[in-house]
Amino acid sequence: MMVRNEREFSKLVYDAQAYRQQGRALQEQMGSIQLATNEINAVIESIKNLDRMKKNEILLNMGSGVYAGAKVTDCEKVLVNVGAGIMIRKTAPDAIVFLEARKAELDKGMVDVRKAMDGTYNRIAFVEGEIRRIVEKGSDVQSP
Repeated sequence: MMVRNEREFSKLVYDAQAYRQQGRALQEQMGSIQLATNEINAVIESIKNLDRMKKNEILLNMGSGVYAGAKVTDCEKVLVNVGAGIMIRKTAPDAIVFLEARKAELDKGMVDVRKAMDGTYNRIAFVEGEIRRIVEKGSDVQSP
């Protein structure tokens, strides 16, 4: 690709910046997906350990770093937020199945984001290569 004027050169520079910004947004999205996956893994472990917690006091997160002591009275069922603030009572094994399905959706999302990142980074590499070639030649950039 040969750039014949400053406008095309400026467009390449703009495109490189836009692709870098898109890459940063995708990295943030990957971080959010990873946090959600880690939280699901922790909740699954907690559900698996409910039986051991029945007679012991647990810490109940009230929010903003405030906790209260509580006792687990029912280890058979848990409340699961299924979306839109709707809570459904499920057995512990059913809750784990539900969470594993949610985690599988997150894993698929992570694959999609990685593919998008690969494409974005390939576009960045191409555009930056074009910019480097132009700068090295120096004579290809001409005023309109």
